[in-house]
Amino acid sequence: RSKTFNTIKNLHHCLEDLNCDRKRVLGRIEVCTNTTQDGRAEALKHYKKQKKFYDAQKEAVGEATMLRAGYVKLESKLPGNKGFDGVYVKWEKPGVPADIIIVESKYATSGEARMAELSGGGKQMDQQWVLDKIDAMQKIDNPALKAAGKLLEDNLSLIRRRVNVIDAKGHNSWTKVDLPHAPQLGE
Repeated sequence: RSKTFNTIKNLHHCLEDLNCDRKRVLGRIEVCTNTTQDGRAEALKHYKKQKKFYDAQKEAVGEATMLRAGYVKLESKLPGNKGFDGVYVKWEKPGVPADIIIVESKYATSGEARMAELSGGGKQMDQQWVLDKIDAMQKIDNPALKAAGKLLEDNLSLIRRRVNVIDAKGHNSWTKVDLPHAPQLGE
């Protein structure tokens, strides 16, 4: 219990640090009205810096919520920051999962996020996308990632998909992925 408390306390401090960093980063971002090539490059550099921070913040908030609920985070990132933002398992007993939640975290100023459209059709977090990521996890030369992929493949009926949306004020909300029922996945 004290280990969980310390983990939550540490995550709280991380979130405070992220929020302070966000304020510093946002304070340094300048509006660029220069329309030259150099001006666009500078604006893009600022945008990428801000986006990198928001990506870290939204995932940290989602992770803190899941850990507080008694879930354990598994390795889920494929090379190039691809894959799932989070895979969380609640264990019935060692080696036997009771519940698995795949999380995608989105930042949306309106509080409403949309899943990315895929080049081959479909959307991020749809059934085929999830199955493709699970398959890719098992092909990477990373034992923790392979083990997580195998656990997911062996327990498709337990998988639930959720989206964690962070709004402009830092509030998060959770939604079930609104897709047609996927018989192989647990929903």
